[in-house]
Order: sequence, then structure tokens, then C-alpha cells
Amino acid sequence: MKIRNFLFVAALVSALSASALASTARAETAATNAPFWTGMTDPAAFDRAMDARIARTRTLLTTLVGVKGPRSIDNTLRLYDDMLLELDAVSSQAQLIQSVHPDERMRQTAEKISQKASALGTEISLNRGVFDALSAVDASHADAETRYYLTRTLRDFRLAGVDKDDATRKRIKELRDELVVVGQEFDRNIRTDLRTVTAASASELDGLPADFVARHKPDAKGVITLTIDYPDSLPVLSFAKNEALRKRMYMEYNNRGYPKNMEVLDKMIARRAELARLIGYTSWADYITADKMVGSAAQASTFIDRVVAASGPKALREYDTILKRKQQDVPGATVVNAWERSFYAELVRA
Repeated sequence: MKIRNFLFVAALVSALSASALASTARAETAATNAPFWTGMTDPAAFDRAMDARIARTRTLLTTLVGVKGPRSIDNTLRLYDDMLLELDAVSSQAQLIQSVHPDERMRQTAEKISQKASALGTEISLNRGVFDALSAVDASHADAETRYYLTRTLRDFRLAGVDKDDATRKRIKELRDELVVVGQEFDRNIRTDLRTVTAASASELDGLPADFVARHKPDAKGVITLTIDYPDSLPVLSFAKNEALRKRMYMEYNNRGYPKNMEVLDKMIARRAELARLIGYTSWADYITADKMVGSAAQASTFIDRVVAASGPKALREYDTILKRKQQDVPGATVVNAWERSFYAELVRA
């Protein structure tokens, strides 16, 4: 599923880039129903367009806080919602580009934009003026959906730490800003870990489609180099008869970002734990589930146990089917290793 989503997003970016080349005359920051990528042909153009949205967010923020007289849905909640729409556009578009754009300069620009958008979002979530304004909105005559939205919004402000003292809010903002950078580093270490796997000869590619083999020519010594990217890894894991090759591919693919990300992960865990404690929760798990349907870490754990219990018998039957297929090739086999599962599952499907 992740790979299908990645392919879709990559295709989307390619299509949007083509659209940009076809109509670069459009204004970079004008309101339009055209794809957001239209006209953004370089990092500077993308940066300007996103900065314009951030500027509009700040303008809306100033207007919201400065409203005189009684607070209402139209003069406060609607402004807040419009503000979030602008900020969400910056955040989601920047995250897309930093994940899939082929130009490293564009990815770096998108990372910086993501940091700015997240910092502004954190600033808003800790802004007592905004919280007080929303708290003062009279929604007694609003429809049920609007009242629900306002109630959830005020809850989210409290979960962000808006009701804490100045020193605590300052530390919360520092932690959130740092976690954005740490998260980007974690993702970047995975994305840039461009590992390869070698096959000593073409015979190790036995079982792979002919067009795959044709695309991977041996070097002067007969060695064939494969990448861990999905166009190479998926076919190898699904079709290669050579177990050693499948195992090498599986291990390299699943160890992307190691060992760099061990230190990054430790930092992320520590900062998340501190943030959760500052807001009043004993763990990050309890904090991150507080605004979810499941409600708490304990209930999430219980739900997972229920899923395992419900799906376990079917999973065991499927595993047994795959194991029996492996036993046709390896009599007496008692286990299907992780790097074998796709291969034998594909044989069962065939």
C-alpha cells in the first residue's frame, strides 16, 4: 500500500510539473483552482508562493485577535478556519515536495518551508489571544456540526498547552520546533540511504521477468548491481529463486537509515516524552491518543489485542498455506522467513 501511494504521489508530482511548464504565466500566489504546482518552476518560486500563504495566515491571525465587540462564528471561528486552510495548504504541499521531488534543492526548500509552517502552527496553538477569542464565541444557536467543531478546537488548544504558564509554553514551542527538525532528519536518513545489492552473475536472477534481467546488465566482471528502490526490491523479493539474493535485498531494504537513525530516534523519544509530561500526560502514547477515537494508550493496546485475536486464526491459516508451498521445494521446512514470504505467497497466488 505504501508503495502504491508513493507511485501515485510521484506520478502526481510529475503531472503537476508538466502542467507548470505548460502554463508558467499564472501568478504564483493568486487564488486559483489550478493545481498548486502551476507556475512553480524552481525553488525560489515555490518559496515565494508558500511565503505568500504564510503571510495571509498571519494577516488573518492579526484580524482575528483584533476583532472588537462580541465574538461570533462569522467574525472569529470563520477567520480561524480560513487561517488553518492557508496553513494546512503550506504544510501539506511542502511535505509532498520534500518527500518526492527529484531535485535536491527543491526538497531542501520544502523542508525549510515545512519548518516555518509548523513553527507558525505551534505559535497559533499556544496563542492565548486566539484561545480566548474562540472561547468567547457564542455558538448556542449554531448547528450541531459547528458546535462540535468549536468544542474540538478548544480541546486541541488545551492539548497543545495553551493553558500553561509562559515558561512552559516557551519550552513546549522549543520542543515542537525541534521535533519537526528531528523528524525531517529521520525521514531524510531513510530517503538518502541509497544502498545496493550485488548478484555475482545473471544466474542469481533466475525467476525474475525477462525485461527485468535485460535492464540489469553485468559489469566487466559479470557482477550485477541492484538498488534497494522498489523497482528492484519488489521484483527480487517476489520472484527471485535465489534465497541468498532475496535475503540480502530484504536486509538492506529494511535497514535503511541504520545506524544513523538510532541516535535520531533516541532524541525523538526523549523530546516526545518531555513534551507529553509538560502537557500533563505520563507518556507520549497517552498524549498522542488523547484526541483520537481510541482515547488512550491503554484502549489502543486493547484494540490491537482484539484485532490480533480476530485476525490471528486467518493469519495462521495463510501462513500454513505458504509454509506448505515452501515444503514442496524444501522438504521438512518448519518456518517461512521474512525474506521468503513474498516469494512463496506469489507462488501460491500463481
